[in-house]
Amino acid sequence: MLLALLGQEAMRRLGAAHTAHNLKPRQLQILGLLHDHGGLPQRELVQTLGVDPSILVTLLNPLEADGLVARGATPTTAAATWSPSRPPANDSSPTRRPRRSRPRTSCSPRSTTSSASDCAPY
Repeated sequence: MLLALLGQEAMRRLGAAHTAHNLKPRQLQILGLLHDHGGLPQRELVQTLGVDPSILVTLLNPLEADGLVARGATPTTAAATWSPSRPPANDSSPTRRPRRSRPRTSCSPRSTTSSASDCAPY
């Protein structure tokens, strides 16, 4: 039961993050894929997401306009390739933005607390 309540809270926070940053869930998925892989060809994004290329472009264009992704081309085929505009989190360059820490709570994965409302920040 606790796991279900924590899952609901996570989904609520994720929805709030989408709204606060004006992102669609698919756009957040794209940003995650590009972050994890350091960049992907557009064709691979289409296959991974299972969307039509025209839909992918409508998702990518606002991200590019906001400076979150950058469009490039592969040297051998000149096909569109997308990459994150910011360095990945494991990059040790000094220009990297510091990670935000999450607020700690008194709940742990082994907690016997019966509801998420009992989890209070430290």
